[in-house]
Amino acid sequence: MKYTLFLGCTIPEKMNGYEASTRVVASELGVELIDLPDSGCCGSPIIRSIDEHYYTLLAARVLATAENMGLDICALCNGCVGSLIHANDALKKDDTLKEYVNNVLSDFDLEYKGTIEVKHFLKVLYEDVGLARIKEHLKIPFKDDLKVGAYYGCHMLRPYEIMHHGDPERPVQMDEIINMIPGISAGDYQGKISCCGAPVLSVNPDVAWRLTHRIISTAHAADLRALITICPFCSLSLDLNQIKVKELWNLDYEIPVLHLPQLMGLSMGFGVRELGLFENRVKSAMKFTQFLLKSE
Repeated sequence: MKYTLFLGCTIPEKMNGYEASTRVVASELGVELIDLPDSGCCGSPIIRSIDEHYYTLLAARVLATAENMGLDICALCNGCVGSLIHANDALKKDDTLKEYVNNVLSDFDLEYKGTIEVKHFLKVLYEDVGLARIKEHLKIPFKDDLKVGAYYGCHMLRPYEIMHHGDPERPVQMDEIINMIPGISAGDYQGKISCCGAPVLSVNPDVAWRLTHRIISTAHAADLRALITICPFCSLSLDLNQIKVKELWNLDYEIPVLHLPQLMGLSMGFGVRELGLFENRVKSAMKFTQFLLKSE
């Protein structure tokens, strides 16, 4: 299995642990990730709300570059996946829009043809690698039967008609992967499909912090030992912003936040540095290495 890896803007700047853990887990599972050259912005859901044509051009440039490589795109950011899938869908259905885009892209020696698909790494794991193959590589068990919460994020699930990542009200893909890790189970909690607050953080931080607090508090009420994310913005909200939330609400607890490939990688036998765990802001995430049982 081979894909071109689209990292987007946020991951290279702030989420090296997410990238590092994805690369080692992918390699362990036989998934080859080739960096997308001259990678730019996906178009962003925010840009799309302001200028639909500019957003489409940015997304089409990424799609056309991947087409030149003859590879489907694997992306790690929910917002990037949503942007690229939406643009890909629109361009395949609208010949006029496609002609307009290609007229601009021709200045960069690019042409959008509509020959590739865009997938989140979670979808690559769940559908292309498959649960059976993943389970074979999850060998090191955790002790104490730890219950964690899968956090999917908004753009991963909606709109369903375009994203096709399962029931947006009852998502299960990440839960099923988590439940295969020995000694780990995925628990339900009220904030599971709530907004993390990231989209409004720059314009109304108070609202963003309240949204983050809701998720953190419901996870604590459900006795979850950690939250598991698949999006850099969700991770920033639940991990970095949790420090501010803890201060504002005088919380006497904290919820570790790990990227899904970090949790998987621990059970595969990778170390803290290989998985970038030292970069997680809620430092109790590092304690998850203490819960691992020695492999025989």
